[in-house]
Amino acid sequence: FINKTSYQAYNYYGREKTVTKVLYCIKKVQVLGCREIVLTSIDNEGLKKGLDFKLLEKFIKLVRLPLLFGGGIGSIKDIKQVKKLKSNQLCLNNLSRY
Repeated sequence: FINKTSYQAYNYYGREKTVTKVLYCIKKVQVLGCREIVLTSIDNEGLKKGLDFKLLEKFIKLVRLPLLFGGGIGSIKDIKQVKKLKSNQLCLNNLSRY
């Protein structure tokens, strides 16, 4: 979710909003020894309207771990665009089911 200045983190599959910013979460889990990060744009999840490339571009430079990104993939074009941004993994949940 984006407001005018930052992305907000959610818990429980997007049902519970937190007061934590995504930027803080990404920094914190890397320090704690996390081995990968799953980043999903819940605004587009399941809608096949395309990925939130602004979200990916904002955080991809900060992540030193494998980053699984998803939320709204609707076509092969989305997958090719992510590959150009050097993201190394995608979550293709909805695309593979329907």
